[in-house]
Amino acid sequence: MAELAHLKPCFAVPEARHGSLEKPEIQIVIDTLRMQPHSRGGGGYRAETDRHPSSVVAGGSEFPPDEAPSSPSSKLRSASSTSLYLITPNSPQSYLHRTRERTMHTLHRGRGRIVVIHDADESTKTGARSGGVGYRVESFVVGHNVAAGERLQWVVEAGKYRASFLLPDRDGEMESKAGLLVSETSVPGLVDSASDREFLDRDGLRKLLRNDDARELEWLARPEQIKRQGP
Repeated sequence: MAELAHLKPCFAVPEARHGSLEKPEIQIVIDTLRMQPHSRGGGGYRAETDRHPSSVVAGGSEFPPDEAPSSPSSKLRSASSTSLYLITPNSPQSYLHRTRERTMHTLHRGRGRIVVIHDADESTKTGARSGGVGYRVESFVVGHNVAAGERLQWVVEAGKYRASFLLPDRDGEMESKAGLLVSETSVPGLVDSASDREFLDRDGLRKLLRNDDARELEWLARPEQIKRQGP
């Protein structure tokens, strides 16, 4: 439990997650990039910026854009999709969720901490780890201080629960001037940012991790009141 005790929120989540509370310099970014509040209560803001014109089918077969089957198919996916994602002091975290896609993340600005739940038999190179009921937790800081071990890029494999939360611009301070802005490229592409994400609630978290570890991370599980709101 001690290994996870440092995973605490730095910014409180307001009751009105998305309102007129953002600082002007952050609101300008949201408006200019045409970002929208994350669907299904996921936290933060999102805007899709690219979708590969080719399509893939489960198993990796790829079709040129003009040869893709015209009839809709649940197995047919864009080869990749890219989105911008922003968390702010007034929407400071994403909740634990997983997708069916492998996702590469690239930092643009700000600092944050990433939490990923791995299968226990997988090896992780760095970060805090905690043995669970078949699972373990990795965490690491993303930011521009690479000399201190902060990461500029990171990958989350398909099917892994992950969450992120905002950190101050500097350790020991309590301010994030611009929030945490990253790009996320998913392979294959997301079908839909809402339906492709499966959120983890507190009951599900307790099934994955030991009781003490689950209690340390329960603030990253999606609250029941948000879950009831639906899409």
